[in-house]
Amino acid sequence: MQINFRCFLGGMATGAVLTGGACFWWYHSQPVAVKRIVGPTKTVVIKEKVYVGQKAKRYLPNRVKKNPTMHVVAGTTVHRRQVTAIVDSVSGVTDLYVQPRPFISFSRRTTVSVYEGVMGTTGLAPRLDTRIEGTERLLRVGPVHVDGQAAYDTIGAYFVGVGVSYKW
Repeated sequence: MQINFRCFLGGMATGAVLTGGACFWWYHSQPVAVKRIVGPTKTVVIKEKVYVGQKAKRYLPNRVKKNPTMHVVAGTTVHRRQVTAIVDSVSGVTDLYVQPRPFISFSRRTTVSVYEGVMGTTGLAPRLDTRIEGTERLLRVGPVHVDGQAAYDTIGAYFVGVGVSYKW
């Protein structure tokens, strides 16, 4: 029994490491979605193609929006945050502006998971168990997330609740 349990745990650990490595590779191999800016353009003194009228539509500080020598060169959205490149037509200096995350935000992110493992209780022999779990992200306040969660085991146990997690 002890050897089977050790082999099972070794297999679970190996599977977790391989799954984590595959997820890491998949996440970092995905291309970044680029949202192109469409609109009229004009050429300024530094011979750079700039987008006319885009300063008002993009997330930029007021000092940049009001400065007539600063122009939008490129813009995209990465992870639901606007990234805008601005060039100063007098000095030629290019700046990159990234929209900050709001301190409080509602978010809808759902995670559904299936786990296979060993269920053990005091006084009883451990046994194999399958757990189905769902998590719904509800609110984010800075690095703190408020989540709703529901889980069900094959032994008939269930859990439904709301919790707080800290992401770093």
